[in-house]
Amino acid sequence: MKQIGMDTLIIASVAFDSTSFYPSRFLSKFQQLGTNDPIETLLSLSDKMRIDVYLGLYSWNWEGKGSEEDFGNFAELNIKVAKELYSLYSKHPSFKGWYILSWELGNAPPIENVAVRAYKRVIDFLRKLNPKKKIIIAPYFTLDISPEKLGEGWRKLLPFLKIDILALQDGVGCDRGIKPEHIPSYFSSMKKACEENKVEFWGDLEIFDIPAGWKPAKMERIREQIEKMKPFVKKIVVWEFNHYMSPLKGEEQRKLYEEYKDFYQKEVERR
Repeated sequence: MKQIGMDTLIIASVAFDSTSFYPSRFLSKFQQLGTNDPIETLLSLSDKMRIDVYLGLYSWNWEGKGSEEDFGNFAELNIKVAKELYSLYSKHPSFKGWYILSWELGNAPPIENVAVRAYKRVIDFLRKLNPKKKIIIAPYFTLDISPEKLGEGWRKLLPFLKIDILALQDGVGCDRGIKPEHIPSYFSSMKKACEENKVEFWGDLEIFDIPAGWKPAKMERIREQIEKMKPFVKKIVVWEFNHYMSPLKGEEQRKLYEEYKDFYQKEVERR
């Protein structure tokens, strides 16, 4: 990752249902993944490599779960996980903040939405735990909403949620019909909403291709995404390096890694 200019590691989630990826005291299952404590391993390596890490919290299969009780339990589990993570890992200088999946916040739901209320509760807790740790969310959008309406919705949500960074998914890798040419209008609208609320605006660039069978995207398409996104964002992160770009994963991933490495080196030389 360092060889291709990546300086940030965002861990999507550290727990799912009853499975945790760290030694939890209340989640029953712990996947070892070749190390006694995967999060400790990642943070220790990130300390050494000077990579900023944002820890995700608790994840779930939320389809079919929409009640106030469901989301109340979800918020409580996120808070319990955050407490454990902070007690275990706050000593690491690479631990810069928190990442909240925020799948349920697509297309800017109203403040009264149960998901919005649940996330507000989690964010408020994280802020009290340590106000210096930044909080990132990465919502999606669809073409069912106009760029103007998306920006309008987030102008209402941002002062309520009080996050630090919003990394908007570009949606190009999904099967929702979003193309690179849609990026400027949506990202321009979201940039204005973030600037008005003093929220840092990042781009979450998708490097996969669902219609092609969940495969790594072509470098030509990724280059176009970068060009369209770059004028609007402070930083670009990707979803998702390990599955779609890691040279350790497979031949297609190695090919994309080498193509991006060549692109990155040329960009560095151009500067």
